[in-house]
Amino acid sequence: AAGVAIIHQELQYVAELTVAENVLLGRLPTRFGLVDHKAARKMVAEQLANIGVELDPAARLSDLSIAQRQMVEICKAVMQDAKVIAFDEPTSSLSHRETEILFKLVKRLRAAGAIVLAKVNMSEFASGGGSVGGAKDPAVLKAGTVPDGYSSMGGQTHNPHALDHGPSGSSGGTGASIAAV
Repeated sequence: AAGVAIIHQELQYVAELTVAENVLLGRLPTRFGLVDHKAARKMVAEQLANIGVELDPAARLSDLSIAQRQMVEICKAVMQDAKVIAFDEPTSSLSHRETEILFKLVKRLRAAGAIVLAKVNMSEFASGGGSVGGAKDPAVLKAGTVPDGYSSMGGQTHNPHALDHGPSGSSGGTGASIAAV
């Protein structure tokens, strides 16, 4: 998968499978030619604990909230050892607590050398303490720097030529923009 993971706003999962089966879909551990469910649950439980998410790996996704399902998608991306992770409005279905977990996870991913891109509500993201920049072309962004032609507004980096042109700071009026975090 070339070290790139995308977490879509429209989540991609199989509702009738468990958390562990969804996270490891296509990569489930086997023993004697059969799926080793115990090993799968253990692997996923460890990763969920590492990212600070309290979910039962044996739970069916159909029994989880939308926010919990999104955390499963995040766990899936992390377990793929992705070097670049792109989020499409990751906080749209998360509670305040889950949003805090997401921001902590993003900080850990960045510290580990991952590049994290997100289409976010900039006001929410700014509260997460990330270095952000808005642009149509995220390639111009470098975390912690303000490229030429950009200015700092309200603690966040702003590009007057970026996606945010509407009354609430975006082309769609939702306050969303692309950010390298």
